[in-house]
Amino acid sequence: MKPYQRPSARSHAPASIGIAIAFYAFITIGFAESGLGVILPSILDTFNLTSATVTFLFISQIAGYVLAAFSSSLISSRLGLAPMLLIAAITLTTALATYGLAPAWGIMVAVGTLLGLGIGLIDAGINVYMVSDQQDAKWIGLLHAF
Repeated sequence: MKPYQRPSARSHAPASIGIAIAFYAFITIGFAESGLGVILPSILDTFNLTSATVTFLFISQIAGYVLAAFSSSLISSRLGLAPMLLIAAITLTTALATYGLAPAWGIMVAVGTLLGLGIGLIDAGINVYMVSDQQDAKWIGLLHAF
């Protein structure tokens, strides 16, 4: 299997568009993760939880992220980078929508795994995209600041 190679700039959009989308993706991940902290008091009240039981939500998200860390290379090599990022974005969006509509605590915990998976696949995919062209690799440090 070949490693990911970015298409030539002549046949596709300029690299600056891809870089801008990568920054936007990382900003969006930050919103998703920090937003949970803001709504945590509401989650505690809605599901009648304690600080100890709400920890299961964070554990499920970490489990999804770890799953993404171990599977992202296999997924991107089988499907390609763009399809993997599309699946990751759909997974993340579905998880966030389900969080907003979840009628039961167990659903929140189960969907936490999907949230972590989506975030992890986006993180891994964007990193691969950014370092695939050495001229754009200089942006990777600033990207992680977002």
